[in-house]
Amino acid sequence: MKSGLPMIEHQFIPGAILAGGRGTRMGGNKPLQRLAGRRLIDHVIDRVKPQVSELALSIAQDCAWATTFELPVVQDAFPGQPGPLAGIYSVMAWVAERQPHAKALFVTTADSPFIPRSLISILLHAHEANGSMVFTKYGNLQFPAIGIWPLSCMEALRRWLIAELTGLAPKPFLSGKTWTVVDFSGTRHDPLANLNTREDLARAEVLLPTITEDYKFSIGVHPPPGGQIP
Repeated sequence: MKSGLPMIEHQFIPGAILAGGRGTRMGGNKPLQRLAGRRLIDHVIDRVKPQVSELALSIAQDCAWATTFELPVVQDAFPGQPGPLAGIYSVMAWVAERQPHAKALFVTTADSPFIPRSLISILLHAHEANGSMVFTKYGNLQFPAIGIWPLSCMEALRRWLIAELTGLAPKPFLSGKTWTVVDFSGTRHDPLANLNTREDLARAEVLLPTITEDYKFSIGVHPPPGGQIP
């Protein structure tokens, strides 16, 4: 990591892997797809677990496969609602009950095997500067599902989920809010890449042996300006 930032100890923040996607483009359950002989989610766990105080697995519904991991499993409190917000809220509520002194939650997706091993320390520096939400960015895309969410927004998120029956992507919820962006666009490969198709998996097989922990990033505030939120 080329940042000049001192490392922040991992015990300051719990984390969650969001694994509630349907994986229709992959043709099967994405977390269980094989990359370099291992399950895709195993790569994510290996990179994230050492960085957090506790790591949970967020799922949309009861899944037998989720119990094969030695991780707490948190089922969505709003079953049947698409998008990551239900999972983020559900883990927030779980953390608030288990760790009442926790102030924020790190989240990432189960299909992002290149997550930096220093990512959470980088995001915490940005978060501690202003206490805002911190999202990641590469190129023209921002990733609210890979970032830090303060637990102080849990009630607003709960009300949003109750009121909204459709369109549960993060972008409408974030309208009018300010957050910090950590932009990794200066890095040679996309460390935030999520794998959605068999072709993505094939490319990742080739890329994986070349991945290094040499990241270049910048920190800014949104708005203005920022990339599109998927």
